[in-house]
Amino acid sequence: MRPLQLSKVLDGVNSTKWVFWIQGGGFCGSQAECQSRNGTNLGSSTPQPATKSGSHVFSADPAINPDFYTWNHVAIPYCSGDLHSGTQTTRSSATWDLFFSGSNILKAVTKELEGLRGLNVATEIIWGGGSAGATGSWLNIDWVLERYSSARIVGLPNAGFFTDEPVYPGSSAANPEQFRVITSQIWNSHVPPACRSVFAAENISYCMIGDFGPKFVNSNNFWVNAVPDTNLMGAQLGFPGFPTNLSVAIPWITALYDDRITKLQANIFSRPTWGWWVTSSFDHGIAEDALCNANGLSWLQTFGNWYFNRPGPKRVFDECGSAQLASIINSGAVSNVASCNATRYCVPLGLTKPPVVAQAPASTSAPSGSVPMLSYAPSMAGNTPVAMTAPSSNMRSSGSTLEVSAVVLLAALLLTSVLTNIL
Repeated sequence: MRPLQLSKVLDGVNSTKWVFWIQGGGFCGSQAECQSRNGTNLGSSTPQPATKSGSHVFSADPAINPDFYTWNHVAIPYCSGDLHSGTQTTRSSATWDLFFSGSNILKAVTKELEGLRGLNVATEIIWGGGSAGATGSWLNIDWVLERYSSARIVGLPNAGFFTDEPVYPGSSAANPEQFRVITSQIWNSHVPPACRSVFAAENISYCMIGDFGPKFVNSNNFWVNAVPDTNLMGAQLGFPGFPTNLSVAIPWITALYDDRITKLQANIFSRPTWGWWVTSSFDHGIAEDALCNANGLSWLQTFGNWYFNRPGPKRVFDECGSAQLASIINSGAVSNVASCNATRYCVPLGLTKPPVVAQAPASTSAPSGSVPMLSYAPSMAGNTPVAMTAPSSNMRSSGSTLEVSAVVLLAALLLTSVLTNIL
């Protein structure tokens, strides 16, 4: 196992400021998948590098990351295969003779850094991640907020807003029962405590998707996401990609687009202290690039405006509207929308409007039973058994965009966490 590699910034002003970035990589949802991934860079400490250079908010280059390049940077690899949510520490035949301790690993890494590098006196912590790491970020951030209560804690999930949507016509991509069982029985997933108190124990999977989970998060977050997220569409919902039969694709994409905007409004845009950079591009895990911008701003620039409360847009949403999105697809310009260039987003194509931000905090109560948000609306009684159903499509264990992670021991991942040296 590779030893823990640590270093600390020399800038005394920023020595108590930290950026954490949690690695993505899907999840493994079956015994064969998880065991086949042991020994890979998502399932073993052996392939992990001794040091790691980063990009965007994790970069040490002031030209790329002028606001945070002098902070302590911590990269946490992903070896648990459980969306960084697991608290399963008992290995048995029921868990395929594997440990699923992703949430425990995140906590162990931070506790280790307290003694080794003074994280216990942190004044500011950015708790971010990409894709599966973004999900792990918002699922666990309230624990960080509680443990480091004297510090400013901010979440930065990039591509972690997975929602339950209908699968692509003719696809059998979703396996709802698999996800329900592994989250509650195999991973014993950590979710926001207020959400766990609302849903029956066997249905904590509802707390792990954007339809419900974020409204139970207390910490401030800045969300980076594409509305038509390509991993959600492809790996999770079975969309075959372009070119395809547009008479089938356009109605499905536009319905998904409209539904996800509704869920963003209910779970993200309704939080008056949160920030976001949400695009109408076909994308997943949005990178920092001069041409990857909405309303003329990259997500990193917008995040800096929001974090430091400086002049300039702090919440950016380039909503095309589903009709315009359909027009773009029909015109054959979807290749431009899908690639990182000047016509990638809808802003250069016309309509731009910011969402309306509510003035009251979002409710943390259960969704109203009289207005079903999903076709599989669960029981809201915390201890009431419900039907054997689960989010039908938001997560799947394999796909072309997200890698699929394997599982290793808690100690193994702790020893592979990497702190980038920033001088």
